[in-house]
Amino acid sequence: MNFKPRIGISTCLLGESVRYNGGHLKDAFLTN
Repeated sequence: MNFKPRIGISTCLLGESVRYNGGHLKDAFLTN
């Protein structure tokens, strides 16, 4: 059985400028 769990990642952590202050919190570990 080869099961890969699904996870959700917010667009803020992917580098989109969607935060309240117009910025982001891009995480290199999540995007590589």
